[in-house]
Amino acid sequence: MLTTLVALLTVARLGTAAATGGALPDAVRFNRDVRPILAEKCFGCHGAGAKTRETKLRLDSADEAMREHGGRRAVVPGKAGESELVRRIFSNADDEVMPPPKDGRPLTPRERELLKRWVEQGAKWESHWAFIPPQRAPEPAVRDTAWPRNFIDSFILAKLEAEGVAPSPEADRRTLLRRLSFDLTGLPPRPEAVEEFVHTIDPAAYERQVVRLMSLNTSPQFGERMAMFWLDLVRYADTDGYHADNPRAVWPYRDYVVAAFNENRAFDQFTREQIAGDLLPGAGQEQRVASTYNLLVKTTEEGGANAEEYLLRYAADRVRNTASVWLGLTLGCAECHDHKSDPLKQRDFYRFAACFADLKEAGVGPRIPVRFPSAEQQSRLAALKEKMDAADARLDAVEEEALSGRDPWVQKVQAAQHEQRLAWRPVRYLGFTSRDQRDWERRPDGSLVIRGPEREDNYTIEFSTAPGAVDSLRLEMLRDPEVVRAVELSGFPYEYYLSEVALEIIEPGAAPRGVTFDYVIAEANRTGHLGIYSMDGDPKTSWGIGPEFKSPVIRIAFHLKETVEAGPQTRWRVRLENHSGVAHGNLRHFRLSMAPEGAWHGEDQGLPAPVAKVMSRTADSWTDADRETLREHLRRSHPAVWPLSEMAKAASQEREAVLMEVPASLISESGASRVTRVLPRGNWMDQSGPVVIAGVPALFDPAGRCTNRLDLARWLVARDNPLTARVFVNRVWKLFFGTGLVTTLDDFGVAGDSPSHPELLDRLAVEFMESGWSVKQLVLWIVNSRTYRQASAGRPELEARDPRNRLFARQGRWRLEAEVIRDNALRAAGILVTNLGGPTVYLYHPVGVLDHLDFPKRGYAPSPGLSQYRRSLYAFWQRSFLNPVLAVFDAPSREECVAERPVSNTPLQALALLNCPAQVEAAVALAAYAANRGGRSPPERVAWIFDRVLQRPPEPDETTALVQLHAHQRERLRGQDARVTELQNFGQYRLAPGLSGEEVAAWTAVSRAVLNLHETITRY
Repeated sequence: MLTTLVALLTVARLGTAAATGGALPDAVRFNRDVRPILAEKCFGCHGAGAKTRETKLRLDSADEAMREHGGRRAVVPGKAGESELVRRIFSNADDEVMPPPKDGRPLTPRERELLKRWVEQGAKWESHWAFIPPQRAPEPAVRDTAWPRNFIDSFILAKLEAEGVAPSPEADRRTLLRRLSFDLTGLPPRPEAVEEFVHTIDPAAYERQVVRLMSLNTSPQFGERMAMFWLDLVRYADTDGYHADNPRAVWPYRDYVVAAFNENRAFDQFTREQIAGDLLPGAGQEQRVASTYNLLVKTTEEGGANAEEYLLRYAADRVRNTASVWLGLTLGCAECHDHKSDPLKQRDFYRFAACFADLKEAGVGPRIPVRFPSAEQQSRLAALKEKMDAADARLDAVEEEALSGRDPWVQKVQAAQHEQRLAWRPVRYLGFTSRDQRDWERRPDGSLVIRGPEREDNYTIEFSTAPGAVDSLRLEMLRDPEVVRAVELSGFPYEYYLSEVALEIIEPGAAPRGVTFDYVIAEANRTGHLGIYSMDGDPKTSWGIGPEFKSPVIRIAFHLKETVEAGPQTRWRVRLENHSGVAHGNLRHFRLSMAPEGAWHGEDQGLPAPVAKVMSRTADSWTDADRETLREHLRRSHPAVWPLSEMAKAASQEREAVLMEVPASLISESGASRVTRVLPRGNWMDQSGPVVIAGVPALFDPAGRCTNRLDLARWLVARDNPLTARVFVNRVWKLFFGTGLVTTLDDFGVAGDSPSHPELLDRLAVEFMESGWSVKQLVLWIVNSRTYRQASAGRPELEARDPRNRLFARQGRWRLEAEVIRDNALRAAGILVTNLGGPTVYLYHPVGVLDHLDFPKRGYAPSPGLSQYRRSLYAFWQRSFLNPVLAVFDAPSREECVAERPVSNTPLQALALLNCPAQVEAAVALAAYAANRGGRSPPERVAWIFDRVLQRPPEPDETTALVQLHAHQRERLRGQDARVTELQNFGQYRLAPGLSGEEVAAWTAVSRAVLNLHETITRY
């Protein structure tokens, strides 16, 4: 396996020794010159892995390489003629030469000479370069002293001069500002900023642009840009990952990361807060939110899962991720056995895991987030709590009076119960009308079934009932399976809303007379849709029942302000209105009835049996249990108790609504540490391994000074830690050049690449630490360097000499990241919303793609309004079903740490750029923008679109082609009103009044073409 991996690495990257060619160095250094050769060509068969070693010979250890094997030694310092290694690599015999020809990894002549010279010079061994703390390397001398702008340039130019290669000229100003803007904000520059920069004579104009694009006040998008790569590293996502992959609350952590980069929080503090924020002295809300990092592991809610197994999975996940993010090490390889390449033991893996053993977490089941209200939200919540307490106090007083037995209403109900006057009377329907002329059906059970289009409607129903005194009207909302299925087959949930109810009585020979209600009692309410809203006179409020209510019958009863004595000829007319804004929320299946004074709304015959039993006895015989039974009934029926109960309920619901607005996040909480054992072969069921205590790998700290997460965090950013600063500056370098000084961003171990410029890497690491771990200072050094400002155009003399640009003799060029591609289109179209932070947003998503997700079943509704146009950083990140457009442009699922995204080039990407909703909507908006502000003539508008999208004027042939495309589209769309209307109504964007739909449609084709250009999605 390792042999194959090393072979692949050989193809995938060009080691420093072999990449640059040239003369042999006077003094051969092991780490710089020799180790890369051995790692690529030899360690597969002669490395640390006992099972992959071909013989007992190891070349990854000085002692082993110089040990005698069968009377011969591979390396004899200073004596190349006696060294078996030298003899074998120069042998012409196929059965002797190393590496064997069948491996397909022959040494180059230069590599053979390097190994020979190294032996002749004494075969001085060095520990792996990444395990030695970085030292400040002095700036090298260069011949062209005018070229360097800072120490970065000196190191780069010294290497170029040694290789006989000249640096590239500086990029033109348009390219420079476009590059800077994408690199520092993830967004294109504004055209006016480009024009100002191109024509300024200010010698410090470039530096001013850098400061502007990194300033918290002028460009908080810097934090969003930097957060993108960090969220990939820590595998941030909005869902659990395993089993049903349910959503979870972690977005405040994402906002913390954005704020940390914007505020230039010291990276050592940034580290401590994420790993042990909850353990810091005086930890506040921000530090606790930062500790969400520890809970970004994939988790499960599957009931049949074994909790112990998953706790160990979470522990292993944390080890892999923390070691990858901060150390650039594949420590996860030691979960089952000692590491095959690096001097890391299996014991090191479990000691590292033990650092996190104090985290309180369940192995299986949902995780409960903690809410973090703002000062304003805290004030609102306190006021509502006070309101609830006041309502409860008044309610208690009224209830006690009612429960005394002297209450008139209770006495009246008792009398009515005794006289058996509580039965609800069915009605006889005389007529039904509605605005939409819906069909209605009378069923034998006295109910009505209404059918019709999916839009708000109002019903008017006339009916009669048996003569006698009445004081209540009741609606029973029914849930007949046939009716429910018919609604759901149309694509809507079964729910209904009642905005207003109006009742009239019609006596013979008299005009209709309105009857008023004094209170209403509902068996159930949807949050924010109380029963009282159906009689408050405000059409904007409604009583509602949502699909979450599965009861076969839900009742709502309206109490008349005065008792009415109905005669044999009396008719009634009721109006039921729906103004809820829910088109499918009309009543579908319901039954009307009326009752005499004192009836309870919840039973067909009299009081509920338990209440009737209590009221059949005198108050002095009521027990505590009787009073509790009666108390529940009073809260739904008593004309004095019920309003107070509803007030308390409304205040409670309002408080719940405010709580739902409060940010919530999973956070780390510390408890008693779980016992951690070494698991033989990583088998969670084998508990025979020794118990270990928390600690960092013995390679770095044999004494084991780490005892918990806070100790671990402090060690990660300790000055003698050789990896953290190097790993971070290398990844930041990659952001601005497309490749790292070490190409293997996630592996600084023996099997990883060697740095192309080791002294520069160490100098950057030391300067970074000595700057107070200032990320913005690190970025300033890089983007202000002349190395960064080079043109990215290819040079024929470099294609063969340095095809992967390891010398950095030019700038890099690459396709933009998935999120930046979408944001770029929205920004060019003028519809990007750049508000910072806030809850997750749901981008456009193919219909039905999540339909088969179970436990629970779920749908997907794109965010409405301006939220749809927020930056892609805030997109809902579903690990099992990542947004397809982000996925097609290589965004990761974030199930594991991703230090470098793959970059593919597929036809699907071109199709996505042409047809995905966000791109089409951006093209429509850009076309409307051009038609409104881009000039009068087609060439002027083409130039305007180029300026918005590419920040440059079009070439003459580009203008000609796009003007012709516009003319062709106008001709094609003439008379095609339906197609024009379809395009106008695509997505949520709507054209401003006065714009020609046909003209905008024609320019939309031009916009789509420009947004689909290779140049549009490439950073140069």
